[in-house]
Amino acid sequence: MTRLFVNPKFESAFAALGWNSFERVFVHFLPDYERLTKMTVKRVQVPAPGGVIDAFFKLYHHQQSGWAFWFRPSKARCEFENYAVFERLGIPSAERIAWGEERNFFGLLRRAFILTRAVPQATELDKFMDTKPPPAQRHRLARELAGLVRRSSQGHGGQAVKWLGDGVMFFFPDPGQSVLAALDMVAGVAAHALPPARVGIQAGPVVFQEGDYFGRTVNAAARIAEYARPGEVLVTQDVVDAADGTSITFTEIGAVELKGISGTLRLHTARRGV
Repeated sequence: MTRLFVNPKFESAFAALGWNSFERVFVHFLPDYERLTKMTVKRVQVPAPGGVIDAFFKLYHHQQSGWAFWFRPSKARCEFENYAVFERLGIPSAERIAWGEERNFFGLLRRAFILTRAVPQATELDKFMDTKPPPAQRHRLARELAGLVRRSSQGHGGQAVKWLGDGVMFFFPDPGQSVLAALDMVAGVAAHALPPARVGIQAGPVVFQEGDYFGRTVNAAARIAEYARPGEVLVTQDVVDAADGTSITFTEIGAVELKGISGTLRLHTARRGV
């Protein structure tokens, strides 16, 4: 199973060369991959609007095993999304071009890459992450996020069930209201200059036990959230059907295979209607 995400700015240039899959991009920039056994950074040239630009192709070669490599996003994806946060905050950093990853049939991460273009006066990611905001600022941001989560969920008849690291699990009796709440949360997170949120929603039966929810519906929602792009709300066909009559616009992206989920799920992006 492979994934490829291309910055919309570069999509037409990639499409013109037939770079429409992880494998095509990977083989073009790294044809000697089989001889590599660790992270590699290579200077390359990439097509862009107006000509060709110099860029860096960074390979993350994952051969380790363990649960973390099934459930966590690849380092390439995390780095790509961190640069997106820098861009929104106005911090000079590498320009994002594309990222991709490959997992085996069981979802184990095998290899991933990120393509970036260096810019003058760019902030190095490692240095920025080492300069943590002062405790008072961190506490303020945490309070703002908790308040946003509480207002958005309760305002639409839902509740935050539990915090999962940097994520939150919600329960809503009405799937349509859950989508509206998710759109409010994504917009609110961006307004507070926090890292972009992504949301996955599934509708179906759940098991309630000792204040928590379990079952296939819960697992599917978690996998969909992992698949979503930053700032995106992704829902299944079941949610679309249940949200009929709301002021939400759904755009189908097609049938998607998700790790740990048998078969495929028809996924849609959700936006507020005009």
